[in-house]
Amino acid sequence: MPLVVFVILHYMTVDTTIHCVNSILKNLTYQNYKVVVVDNGSPDRSGEKLRQIYAEEDKISVLSLETNLGFSAGNNRGYAYARECLAADYIFAINNDTEIVQEDMVERAIQCYKSTSCYVMGPDIINLEQEHQNPRRKCLLTKDKVLLELIKEIISNQYWRILKRIKCNDPKIYFILKEKLKRLYTKDISVSTKRKENVVLQGACIIFSPLYIKSNTFAFEELTFLYGEEDLLALRCKKNNWIMVYEPDMKILHAEQIATKFIYPDMIEKKIFTSSNTIKAMKVIFKKICE
Repeated sequence: MPLVVFVILHYMTVDTTIHCVNSILKNLTYQNYKVVVVDNGSPDRSGEKLRQIYAEEDKISVLSLETNLGFSAGNNRGYAYARECLAADYIFAINNDTEIVQEDMVERAIQCYKSTSCYVMGPDIINLEQEHQNPRRKCLLTKDKVLLELIKEIISNQYWRILKRIKCNDPKIYFILKEKLKRLYTKDISVSTKRKENVVLQGACIIFSPLYIKSNTFAFEELTFLYGEEDLLALRCKKNNWIMVYEPDMKILHAEQIATKFIYPDMIEKKIFTSSNTIKAMKVIFKKICE
């Protein structure tokens, strides 16, 4: 029976991480699995709290990083531990704000790998608004698309910075503009019911198969602190002719951006943080495409 390891990146939101771990322990019928929680340098010492909580759990390991290394590097520490120390056959890199709801999710992933010989898999990811977040993109980014995304994020970043100043000076105008902005954004809540190959997967749950683990000592390229990891992974898979699969028969719940909302409870500050890091990520992706 293949060994499956769940890698969960933790940062400060301890109750969220516990809920995620509990969903694995309580819901899975598959028994040959382990959980690796990576505390990404949480300043509130919540990593130590998790270490104490799971001290008697044979299936759970807690790794502590001295500083916040970001999404890619933090996950890579857990991936390396799962690969080198635990000899994992499959590695599920999942956000701590996700919840395992299918008791046979592991069996479905193994079957998907057997039928596709894929390197990377992603499930149907459903958020609290019942929106389906996978695939993240139906096609890989091109230079033109990256430039368009970059321009949109620069405009968005400036917008939120202006809105921040207006909020301080004239709250009434702020709320009027905020409501107008909502109408500009529409989300796709449809679900792709068919398996798709070579799409860009959403990073809340990335499943690495035996083929990927055998040939790769890391999960994600450590070129960004936050955001853009999925696009870089998809570009790398395309370059090496590695199959990447979206499998809708697998499902996972996602209470997205809990850690970001915890750090930035003010919506405007969160938007500025998100757009600033996305701008940095788009610049990295553009450079990567040009190589």
